[in-house]
Amino acid sequence: MLKQATVDQFLALKTFALIGASSRGRKLGNVVLKDLLKKGWDIKLVSCQSMNE
Repeated sequence: MLKQATVDQFLALKTFALIGASSRGRKLGNVVLKDLLKKGWDIKLVSCQSMNE
């Protein structure tokens, strides 16, 4: 099991990769992206479609 200090240290980075966020406003990935950006997170977007080309 992870220790709370390890989890806190990881989350303190405030940088995450988000895979497959939709450009459609009501899709879950887009809602998550907008919320994280609003809260000041540094999000690196990963597009699964471009990986398959």
